[in-house]
Amino acid sequence: MFKTPNGSTVITDAAPYNEGATLGGFKRMKGYDFYRFHDKAAIYATAEYRHTLKYNPIEDVQWLKFLKLDWFQLVAFAEAGRVAPEYDFGTLTDDIKFDYGVGLRAMMAGLVVRTDLAISDEGTNMWVMVDHPF
Repeated sequence: MFKTPNGSTVITDAAPYNEGATLGGFKRMKGYDFYRFHDKAAIYATAEYRHTLKYNPIEDVQWLKFLKLDWFQLVAFAEAGRVAPEYDFGTLTDDIKFDYGVGLRAMMAGLVVRTDLAISDEGTNMWVMVDHPF
């Protein structure tokens, strides 16, 4: 990386933006913006606990029957990850970023509708999706 005479930064020896390892967004590291971290190598870990509720609060609400709501799940998760310019364990495990959060899943008409709220050191993100990313 170096600065040009006009003050812009030029990054050299980096993975092409559309091919390298990325973290950030609703698939990995939900507490960060899409593709927040990008380089040649990555390490990533996640833990998630899902609890399917036995009680369906809208099961007997007649005017909501069209949703075909089968179940709700409450979710708690934590994620850790880091990108680096090389596959070096020391570099990849130095300054690891973390996020954590909660989510709600609902099986409606054969599709999972989900929302996640994730918190990181850079802020809070809320994601609303149809189906699971994994």
